[in-house]
Amino acid sequence: MGFLAGRQSGHLYAVRKKSTPDEREIGILKEITISNIQPADRCFLHIDHEGSTYIGCLLIEDQAFCRQIVELLQGNYACPIAEIGSLDVSHLL
Repeated sequence: MGFLAGRQSGHLYAVRKKSTPDEREIGILKEITISNIQPADRCFLHIDHEGSTYIGCLLIEDQAFCRQIVELLQGNYACPIAEIGSLDVSHLL
């Protein structure tokens, strides 16, 4: 999973909560929440990086798979995004 603020990377979209000119968004996962609007086909990643907080939106067409991804990532709070991007999710397919 790639992460670059304000740019599409796969199906991950990110928007800065605080504006600073930085293009190297790696950060630490602080929280993940599934959308409470139906269909629940997206989740929101709250990421801290160098004193700023960012929110990314991961769009997943399959709602059951989206819930599985949320559960997997909830077990990876405080992990670097680069590390999370290397997780093996093949067992979820």
